[in-house]
Amino acid sequence: TYTGEFSAGHSPHRCHEMAMRTLLEGLYVSRYDVVHAILEEDCWKRLPSSVWEVTAIHLAGLKKINEILDRYEVNGDFLVKEEYPSLRYELLGAITDILDGYEL
Repeated sequence: TYTGEFSAGHSPHRCHEMAMRTLLEGLYVSRYDVVHAILEEDCWKRLPSSVWEVTAIHLAGLKKINEILDRYEVNGDFLVKEEYPSLRYELLGAITDILDGYEL
């Protein structure tokens, strides 16, 4: 998928996104998985990997985070939907605000 997209002239970011969608197609992805992925991919400089799991569990239980997940109708196959990049950036903003409040 990656090489096909790249050969078609798409950016490396889009190629990666499409390859990940292909890899994850048919897999169940929970709300916790979505939050954990954002911590792992975007907050690795801010939080040590040893706290990602407990932080993801805590964040996935917060009303603010669940309101965003509800708005995007996150369910088991969400990562193959076109709205994932928008959700990811909105969640990252909310998570950053929450972590700033904890002074992390």
